[in-house]
Amino acid sequence: MKMQRKVRPADINTLYSCACSIREKRYLLYENSALESRGYFMKKLRNMLCSGISSAMLLSALPVHAANMVTTTDGHDERGTGEETVRCIWDINVTKATNYAKKYANNPNSSYKYYSGADCTNFASQIAYAGGLRYALVWQPYTKPWINANFFGIVWGKKGKSTKWSTFVKQLIPGMFIAADFGGDGALDHVAYVAANGSSSSNKYIAQHTANYYLRSDSNKSNWKNDTASRVLWIIGNNGS
Repeated sequence: MKMQRKVRPADINTLYSCACSIREKRYLLYENSALESRGYFMKKLRNMLCSGISSAMLLSALPVHAANMVTTTDGHDERGTGEETVRCIWDINVTKATNYAKKYANNPNSSYKYYSGADCTNFASQIAYAGGLRYALVWQPYTKPWINANFFGIVWGKKGKSTKWSTFVKQLIPGMFIAADFGGDGALDHVAYVAANGSSSSNKYIAQHTANYYLRSDSNKSNWKNDTASRVLWIIGNNGS
Protein backbone atom coordinates (compact mmCIF):
# COMPACT_ATOMS: atom_id res chain seq x y z
CA MET A 1 0.00 0.00 0.00
CA LYS A 2 1.38 3.37 -1.01
CA MET A 3 2.05 5.65 1.94
CA GLN A 4 0.96 9.27 1.67
CA ARG A 5 3.42 11.78 3.02
CA LYS A 6 2.17 14.82 4.89
CA VAL A 7 2.35 18.23 3.29
CA ARG A 8 5.56 20.03 4.18
CA PRO A 9 5.86 23.80 4.76
CA ALA A 10 7.66 24.06 1.43
CA ASP A 11 4.61 22.55 -0.25
CA ILE A 12 2.41 25.31 1.13
CA ASN A 13 4.58 27.96 -0.48
CA THR A 14 4.62 26.03 -3.75
CA LEU A 15 0.84 25.73 -3.79
CA TYR A 16 0.40 29.40 -2.98
CA SER A 17 2.84 30.50 -5.68
CA CYS A 18 0.84 28.54 -8.26
CA ALA A 19 -2.13 30.85 -7.76
CA CYS A 20 -1.81 33.53 -10.42
CA SER A 21 -3.91 36.22 -8.78
CA ILE A 22 -5.56 37.09 -5.49
CA ARG A 23 -8.90 36.24 -7.10
CA GLU A 24 -7.58 32.78 -7.99
CA LYS A 25 -6.02 32.34 -4.55
CA ARG A 26 -9.34 33.20 -2.99
CA TYR A 27 -11.16 30.65 -5.12
CA LEU A 28 -8.80 27.68 -5.14
CA LEU A 29 -9.91 25.93 -1.98
CA TYR A 30 -12.95 27.76 -0.70
CA GLU A 31 -15.38 28.94 -3.35
CA ASN A 32 -17.16 32.16 -2.36
CA SER A 33 -15.19 32.44 0.87
CA ALA A 34 -13.33 35.52 2.05
CA LEU A 35 -9.72 34.60 1.39
CA GLU A 36 -8.49 38.15 1.04
CA SER A 37 -4.81 37.78 1.85
CA ARG A 38 -1.82 35.49 1.80
CA GLY A 39 -1.94 35.30 5.61
CA TYR A 40 -5.50 34.00 5.68
CA PHE A 41 -4.77 31.51 2.89
CA MET A 42 -1.69 30.23 4.70
CA LYS A 43 -3.60 29.97 7.99
CA LYS A 44 -6.23 27.80 6.34
CA LEU A 45 -3.60 25.50 4.88
CA ARG A 46 -1.81 25.21 8.21
CA ASN A 47 -5.08 24.34 9.94
CA MET A 48 -5.54 21.56 7.42
CA LEU A 49 -2.04 20.33 8.16
CA CYS A 50 -2.66 20.36 11.91
CA SER A 51 -5.71 18.18 11.40
CA GLY A 52 -3.45 15.52 9.86
CA ILE A 53 -4.67 15.92 6.30
CA SER A 54 -2.47 14.18 3.75
CA SER A 55 -0.95 15.92 0.76
CA ALA A 56 -3.15 13.79 -1.50
CA MET A 57 -6.29 15.14 0.13
CA LEU A 58 -5.03 18.71 0.01
CA LEU A 59 -3.96 18.50 -3.61
CA SER A 60 -7.30 17.03 -4.63
CA ALA A 61 -8.85 20.35 -3.62
CA LEU A 62 -6.71 22.29 -6.07
CA PRO A 63 -6.93 22.72 -9.83
CA VAL A 64 -4.68 20.29 -11.63
CA HIS A 65 -2.25 22.97 -12.82
CA ALA A 66 -1.44 23.79 -9.20
CA ALA A 67 -1.85 20.35 -7.66
CA ASN A 68 0.59 18.65 -9.97
CA MET A 69 3.36 21.07 -9.03
CA VAL A 70 3.92 18.97 -5.89
CA THR A 71 4.92 15.40 -6.71
CA THR A 72 6.43 12.40 -5.05
CA THR A 73 10.11 11.61 -5.52
CA ASP A 74 9.32 9.05 -8.20
CA GLY A 75 7.53 11.67 -10.28
CA HIS A 76 4.04 10.24 -9.86
CA ASP A 77 1.19 12.41 -8.79
CA GLU A 78 0.16 12.57 -5.15
CA ARG A 79 -3.43 11.52 -5.73
CA GLY A 80 -2.59 7.84 -5.81
CA THR A 81 -3.11 7.00 -9.48
CA GLY A 82 0.43 5.70 -9.89
CA GLU A 83 0.51 7.29 -13.33
CA GLU A 84 1.92 10.45 -14.81
CA THR A 85 -0.88 12.97 -15.32
CA VAL A 86 -1.10 16.06 -17.47
CA ARG A 87 0.25 18.93 -15.37
CA CYS A 88 -1.49 21.83 -17.05
CA ILE A 89 -4.23 22.59 -19.54
CA TRP A 90 -1.62 23.52 -22.16
CA ASP A 91 -0.03 20.05 -21.83
CA ILE A 92 -3.05 18.00 -22.87
CA ASN A 93 -2.78 15.23 -25.44
CA VAL A 94 -3.88 17.20 -28.50
CA THR A 95 -4.71 14.13 -30.58
CA LYS A 96 -7.03 12.67 -27.95
CA ALA A 97 -8.59 16.04 -27.17
CA THR A 98 -9.17 16.83 -30.83
CA ASN A 99 -10.64 13.42 -31.59
CA TYR A 100 -13.15 13.97 -28.80
CA ALA A 101 -13.87 17.54 -29.90
CA LYS A 102 -14.58 16.51 -33.49
CA LYS A 103 -16.73 13.55 -32.45
CA TYR A 104 -19.00 15.48 -30.10
CA ALA A 105 -18.98 19.03 -31.48
CA ASN A 106 -22.24 18.60 -33.37
CA ASN A 107 -23.72 15.73 -31.36
CA PRO A 108 -23.17 16.10 -27.59
CA ASN A 109 -21.95 13.13 -25.58
CA SER A 110 -24.99 11.68 -23.82
CA SER A 111 -22.77 10.53 -20.93
CA TYR A 112 -22.64 14.16 -19.78
CA LYS A 113 -25.31 16.70 -18.95
CA TYR A 114 -26.13 19.08 -21.75
CA TYR A 115 -26.91 22.73 -20.99
CA SER A 116 -29.04 23.95 -23.87
CA GLY A 117 -28.01 27.47 -24.82
CA ALA A 118 -25.07 27.48 -22.38
CA ASP A 119 -22.92 24.40 -22.98
CA CYS A 120 -19.67 25.90 -24.25
CA THR A 121 -17.60 25.49 -21.07
CA ASN A 122 -19.10 22.11 -20.22
CA PHE A 123 -17.93 20.90 -23.64
CA ALA A 124 -14.50 22.54 -23.29
CA SER A 125 -14.03 20.78 -19.95
CA GLN A 126 -14.94 17.46 -21.52
CA ILE A 127 -12.33 18.04 -24.22
CA ALA A 128 -9.69 18.89 -21.62
CA TYR A 129 -10.53 15.76 -19.66
CA ALA A 130 -10.38 13.63 -22.80
CA GLY A 131 -6.94 15.14 -23.39
CA GLY A 132 -5.61 13.91 -20.06
CA LEU A 133 -6.49 16.46 -17.39
CA ARG A 134 -7.77 14.83 -14.23
CA TYR A 135 -10.49 15.94 -11.90
CA ALA A 136 -9.80 18.19 -8.91
CA LEU A 137 -12.31 19.22 -6.26
CA VAL A 138 -12.98 22.56 -7.92
CA TRP A 139 -12.87 21.21 -11.50
CA GLN A 140 -15.07 18.22 -12.16
CA PRO A 141 -18.59 17.70 -13.46
CA TYR A 142 -20.45 20.00 -12.77
CA THR A 143 -18.66 22.55 -10.66
CA LYS A 144 -18.60 26.21 -11.69
CA PRO A 145 -15.15 25.97 -13.32
CA TRP A 146 -16.42 22.99 -15.32
CA ILE A 147 -19.50 24.72 -16.72
CA ASN A 148 -18.90 28.48 -16.41
CA ALA A 149 -16.57 30.30 -18.80
CA ASN A 150 -15.39 32.91 -16.32
CA PHE A 151 -14.58 30.39 -13.58
CA PHE A 152 -12.87 28.19 -16.17
CA GLY A 153 -10.59 31.14 -16.90
CA ILE A 154 -9.98 31.84 -13.21
CA VAL A 155 -8.89 28.28 -12.50
CA TRP A 156 -6.74 27.72 -15.58
CA GLY A 157 -5.52 31.27 -16.14
CA LYS A 158 -5.49 33.29 -19.33
CA LYS A 159 -3.06 35.17 -21.57
CA GLY A 160 -2.72 36.62 -25.07
CA LYS A 161 -5.29 39.39 -24.68
CA SER A 162 -6.44 40.86 -27.98
CA THR A 163 -9.33 42.80 -29.45
CA LYS A 164 -8.57 41.92 -33.09
CA TRP A 165 -9.26 38.43 -34.42
CA SER A 166 -6.82 38.94 -37.29
CA THR A 167 -4.01 39.41 -34.76
CA PHE A 168 -5.30 36.92 -32.20
CA VAL A 169 -5.71 34.01 -34.60
CA LYS A 170 -2.03 34.06 -35.56
CA GLN A 171 -1.11 33.10 -31.97
CA LEU A 172 -3.30 30.01 -32.00
CA ILE A 173 -2.19 26.41 -32.41
CA PRO A 174 -4.18 23.18 -32.17
CA GLY A 175 -4.81 22.15 -28.57
CA MET A 176 -5.47 25.65 -27.26
CA PHE A 177 -8.66 26.80 -25.58
CA ILE A 178 -9.83 30.30 -26.42
CA ALA A 179 -12.33 32.57 -24.71
CA ALA A 180 -14.32 35.69 -25.45
CA ASP A 181 -15.34 38.48 -23.10
CA PHE A 182 -18.15 39.95 -25.17
CA GLY A 183 -18.76 43.02 -23.04
CA GLY A 184 -15.14 43.86 -22.26
CA ASP A 185 -16.02 43.86 -18.56
CA GLY A 186 -13.35 41.37 -17.49
CA ALA A 187 -15.69 38.38 -17.25
CA LEU A 188 -15.35 35.58 -19.80
CA ASP A 189 -18.57 34.67 -21.59
CA HIS A 190 -17.65 31.96 -24.08
CA VAL A 191 -15.03 29.21 -24.49
CA ALA A 192 -14.03 27.11 -27.49
CA TYR A 193 -11.28 24.72 -28.59
CA VAL A 194 -8.77 25.14 -31.42
CA ALA A 195 -8.87 21.74 -33.09
CA ALA A 196 -6.73 22.16 -36.21
CA ASN A 197 -4.95 24.62 -38.45
CA GLY A 198 -6.88 26.05 -41.36
CA SER A 199 -5.83 26.91 -44.88
CA SER A 200 -3.61 29.76 -43.65
CA SER A 201 -2.47 31.51 -40.48
CA SER A 202 -5.64 33.61 -40.58
CA ASN A 203 -8.06 30.79 -39.85
CA LYS A 204 -8.33 27.73 -37.60
CA TYR A 205 -10.78 24.90 -37.12
CA ILE A 206 -12.83 25.59 -34.01
CA ALA A 207 -14.81 23.02 -32.02
CA GLN A 208 -17.40 24.39 -29.64
CA HIS A 209 -20.90 24.22 -28.23
CA THR A 210 -23.45 27.03 -28.20
CA ALA A 211 -23.56 27.15 -31.14
CA ASN A 212 -22.52 23.54 -31.73
CA TYR A 213 -20.04 23.09 -34.55
CA TYR A 214 -16.67 21.98 -35.82
CA LEU A 215 -15.88 24.57 -38.47
CA ARG A 216 -13.18 26.81 -39.86
CA SER A 217 -13.14 30.16 -38.11
CA ASP A 218 -13.76 32.05 -41.35
CA SER A 219 -16.98 30.15 -42.10
CA ASN A 220 -20.27 32.01 -42.15
CA LYS A 221 -21.54 30.26 -39.02
CA SER A 222 -18.53 31.21 -36.91
CA ASN A 223 -18.58 34.53 -35.06
CA TRP A 224 -14.97 34.36 -33.93
CA LYS A 225 -13.81 36.37 -36.93
CA ASN A 226 -16.28 39.19 -36.26
CA ASP A 227 -14.69 41.92 -34.15
CA THR A 228 -16.86 44.24 -32.07
CA ALA A 229 -16.09 47.43 -30.20
CA SER A 230 -16.25 45.72 -26.79
CA ARG A 231 -15.14 42.11 -27.33
CA VAL A 232 -11.86 40.94 -25.78
CA LEU A 233 -10.25 37.63 -26.75
CA TRP A 234 -8.10 35.43 -24.53
CA ILE A 235 -6.10 32.21 -24.68
CA ILE A 236 -6.93 29.95 -21.73
CA GLY A 237 -3.99 28.61 -19.72
CA ASN A 238 -1.16 30.75 -18.42
CA ASN A 239 2.16 28.91 -18.38
CA GLY A 240 4.11 32.05 -17.61
CA SER A 241 5.02 32.77 -21.22
